[in-house]
Amino acid sequence: MKLQRRLTATFLALASGVLTLDAAPVHAQEKSLPVVDRKLYPMRFNPELSFQIDYGLADKYTSHQGFRFSGVFHIWDNLAVEAYVGYLFGSESSIMKTLRDKSRPNRVMKGSREPALPGLQQLTYHLGADVQFAPIYGKLSLVSELETSFQLYMLGGMGLAGTRTITDPTLLGNSGCKPIGGVSKGCADIYAGPAKLISLPSLSPGGNDIFGAGEYQIAPLAVPIQYGAGIRLHVGKWIALRAELRNYHWLGINNKMNVNVVEDPDDEAGCGYGYRVSNRVVDPVFGALTSGARPCYLNTHTATLANAGISFTIPVNSFF
Repeated sequence: MKLQRRLTATFLALASGVLTLDAAPVHAQEKSLPVVDRKLYPMRFNPELSFQIDYGLADKYTSHQGFRFSGVFHIWDNLAVEAYVGYLFGSESSIMKTLRDKSRPNRVMKGSREPALPGLQQLTYHLGADVQFAPIYGKLSLVSELETSFQLYMLGGMGLAGTRTITDPTLLGNSGCKPIGGVSKGCADIYAGPAKLISLPSLSPGGNDIFGAGEYQIAPLAVPIQYGAGIRLHVGKWIALRAELRNYHWLGINNKMNVNVVEDPDDEAGCGYGYRVSNRVVDPVFGALTSGARPCYLNTHTATLANAGISFTIPVNSFF
């Protein structure tokens, strides 16, 4: 009996020890689960100042490169508002040189008209605001001494912008500058709305829009709608890296200048927000439904920009 009692006591002691050992990692594991609740760098109430470089993607007729400054205020950890201002140095894509070369004889005979294509406007200066919503947050371990975390966010907003439309500097009569050697060097025509302010001799290093041949709107003519997504990588309490992909869409308004598709006077008068093209299928159907009218296609412009840069955050909430 004594031996049996000793064996029973020994078994119970071992079992108790095993349960104690098993409970320790379970308890530790339960404590480590809510990683998202204990964020490394909470953003609520924090202001953030950013500098980013813009680079155009998916170019069709135009391309853009530039820079921007922005200020962000984080209302909550996953919601923020941003205001920005920037400048884009635009240029025409390579396909436009081919189109201009092929259409130049026709355009000389028709009074130096530009190629009748939609989407030729370029953004220059731009400013606006957007809302950022960050539904995804995570932590990274790149180096043991460096604590990092990231936010994936979506954004949407709108703004105001100046525009530029390139004109062909080789066509006489296309600008107010005097021709040199029988060929016009082109002018940079500066407009405020429909009013022409001044013409400057074109200066366009590398084809970019530093007063190159074309028409510049110094009063904001475009109202771009923007949307996109981005990532914010925190590498410290004060510093973060940002990368974004933004799409811009805006509507060109015909106002008897070269800011849009140059059309016949009747079409220009009847299609103030777009352009007309012949379509053998659509035109008869549209005409039958509208007593002989022709369809008007909106002259929309698009720019897709990739942005990357650095942010400086003021960790206001850490001072509370």
